[in-house]
Amino acid sequence: MDAGRPGIQIDMFEVQLGAAMLLQFQTANGKTVRVLADGGKGGPVDIHERLLVAMQGFGDGEARIDLLVGTHYDADHLDGLVPIVDAVAITEAWLPPVANDVEPHAVDEPLRDRHLLANQFYAEDGHRILARYLDAKAQLCQLLRPAGDERFEPLRVRSADLNELPGLTQMFEQFRDEAVSELQFGGESEPYSHADEDAFDPPALQDLLQYVDSLIWKQRELHELAAGPFRGVRPHSVASRNLAGIRKSAASDAINAISLARLTERLRVRGVPMSCRIIQDGAPQRFVWPEASGPSLMLLGPSESLVRKHWNRLPVGVYAGVAFRSFIELKKITPSNQLSYVLRFSAGDQGILVSGDAGFVDFKPPGTQPYYPEMLDSLLPLHVVQVAHHAGSNMYFYRVLQEIEYPGTAARSFLLVSHATRDRHRPSPRFRDFVADLRTDAENVRVLFTTQPRAEAVRDFESLVHPRIGPPADQGDVRLEFANGAWTVTKHAIDLAPVASPGIALERAIRVGRPVRFKKQPGN
Repeated sequence: MDAGRPGIQIDMFEVQLGAAMLLQFQTANGKTVRVLADGGKGGPVDIHERLLVAMQGFGDGEARIDLLVGTHYDADHLDGLVPIVDAVAITEAWLPPVANDVEPHAVDEPLRDRHLLANQFYAEDGHRILARYLDAKAQLCQLLRPAGDERFEPLRVRSADLNELPGLTQMFEQFRDEAVSELQFGGESEPYSHADEDAFDPPALQDLLQYVDSLIWKQRELHELAAGPFRGVRPHSVASRNLAGIRKSAASDAINAISLARLTERLRVRGVPMSCRIIQDGAPQRFVWPEASGPSLMLLGPSESLVRKHWNRLPVGVYAGVAFRSFIELKKITPSNQLSYVLRFSAGDQGILVSGDAGFVDFKPPGTQPYYPEMLDSLLPLHVVQVAHHAGSNMYFYRVLQEIEYPGTAARSFLLVSHATRDRHRPSPRFRDFVADLRTDAENVRVLFTTQPRAEAVRDFESLVHPRIGPPADQGDVRLEFANGAWTVTKHAIDLAPVASPGIALERAIRVGRPVRFKKQPGN
């Protein structure tokens, strides 16, 4: 390794409400290991040129990616990877392990690689499997429309060749927008948000039915709603919102599948090896590069139980029927965020966490059991953290970081946040509470943004936001370099003006400080 040159360089590219993160490691023998996690949505914020510049300015300067990762099943993370596959040499790709939930299977059938959508789409006949998948989602969207709604003519998806994908995407965007308009009118504050991990999430049909039965005696109107399909349903009752939520999830599944299929097709044509990785419950997997003193990778999710949970989703007709007859606000059932990869890279004594939109829901068994010790131990230390969920309402992610008492022993640590410029919903109040809590005992933590947040969203922790580097702007890439035993921020365009008096900030820090932390209990 060249003395004085960065041993690690991290670029988080500005892609609005998406993510794209390049990690580069210099090894002792002068080689460079590169990992690209996500590529944003592409289009006006395509990272292709910026990616090439970042690679040329580090290490051997070769335009090569050793590991390309699509962290999860979401168009805003996958679409931007397609042009990169065509322009850059790629050694290996990992794509999200989402199982095909429209193919019938036995509940106790073992989960195999052949059941995963990315593997199915990567095959020679992947376009036929995609057509069947999209047809099932289209039928569901049409089945659950309100009675009398004729905005969409009955249709079937018979083919899904590449030249047909733009039209199919447009069709499912219409289905999604129709459902969103109902949810917005009904009062949903964030129709395009990722699923809130706090919401009701039945692990099995029996649990859902028992939950509904316990409330029937309170809900006499259920009998009227159950009299016939959509009879007596108020236009914006909880029941109709549940149906709209399922339609929105089905349409989003289809849009994401199209993005995944485009990416797998390009990988297959270019001959790039592709795999989907899953860990056993509570058991991290370690991967290493053969280069001397190269980085190692600890895979911390998703787990087999979590993948199976979404593969064994309730039969959608039954789920929809219960939703229709229920006054319970059911959770959206898209699997995209829960099944995100969790990757911790280690180079020397430095730890870097890449989390996509992970919810960290499988860091502990279901129920009130303690966290898996090996999962927690594998996280620390953390010097750079990609904040999952775009700093949204991701309670399990923040709880796990609090459980390990982040930042732990790290001399200095950085939280990297990517979201849309002045995003209406991000950073969320939960992220604000989490970071404000760090003020009480961790002034060595700094927050970096790729875009300008709203002033009120960063109130109470603005002193922890890293100063800008270079000219101020509403948006810009973030870069960190590690050399000579220290991290340096070399790109950060965001400049925050003071938005609260010191007295207000101090009051907030005290209020959300120690009392809200989740300390380890004896025996846990």
